[in-house]
Amino acid sequence: MAGISYPVQLASIQAYVRQVNGGPRQLTRTEREVIDDYAAMIVSDIEDAWPEDTSTSRDAWTYEVRGQADWVGFVIENDVDYVEYVHYAGQPAEPPLWETLLPATVQAYAGDMLAAIRAEVERSQKAINANRTQGGRGLLDVLQRSSAWIRRVVA
Repeated sequence: MAGISYPVQLASIQAYVRQVNGGPRQLTRTEREVIDDYAAMIVSDIEDAWPEDTSTSRDAWTYEVRGQADWVGFVIENDVDYVEYVHYAGQPAEPPLWETLLPATVQAYAGDMLAAIRAEVERSQKAINANRTQGGRGLLDVLQRSSAWIRRVVA
């Protein structure tokens, strides 16, 4: 194995979206941003706790947010070929540091993260439902407005 990939699936959020939407849907831009904020904090904490011999493996932590209808969460990755063997000096090599540090760091944020995402899903779903009530396409119109807003900001 060269590097590691640690998926953090937010199954309770995926189920909640399904429940309030009446079926699966992808996440809105703002819902993904909440996940992005928490994933960034988690990765920052991992980097802070990671041994700093040369900084190569410490600085290689990345994450990717996923908000599809069939998978909600993020994936933490580090592609340094020896990352799976890193451990604190003077500590046993087994288990490798990532196997304990990543789950503990995610768990430390889990309560606040899930509450914040759930609150944003509620806000988004209200906008989706209001759009549907007014004869709109629901999520499609909400996503289209988000894209138009992003184009205006970037331009």
